[in-house]
Amino acid sequence: MNKLHSSKKEYLLRLCGFLQTRWLLITSISCFMPCFIQAQTSAPPVDSYINFQGGQNIAFVSIADSINVSEIEVQIGGKSNANDIFSHVYIFDQTTGIPNGLTYSREGLNLYLGLGAVELPPAFNVKVRLKNSSGNWSSWFEYVSN
Repeated sequence: MNKLHSSKKEYLLRLCGFLQTRWLLITSISCFMPCFIQAQTSAPPVDSYINFQGGQNIAFVSIADSINVSEIEVQIGGKSNANDIFSHVYIFDQTTGIPNGLTYSREGLNLYLGLGAVELPPAFNVKVRLKNSSGNWSSWFEYVSN
């Protein structure tokens, strides 16, 4: 009987150790979960193109959702991954206080970003990305325009 009692006691001790280990793992993961959620990037733009309209170049940018967008960055370059022609970060829904010649307007999920007096070559590269309110940038939406 002593031997049976001893094996039950060992079994319960091992079971308690197992459950304690799992409990520590679950609580430590749940404590750090908000950090993982916060580190997510924003969704990149859905579509973009450059259009000459009303005497200036306009960058059209379509976004999936406007709730969490804080900034829009536009870069235009003559070479791949370059920004030698134009580079600016627009503040979402800021229509005043923009540098001279640049404009910003929005209709729903469509943004119209005036590029000012930028002269564009026959072919150029464009990169657009969004920043969320947590400060994380999306991946670039990139294309070649000609």
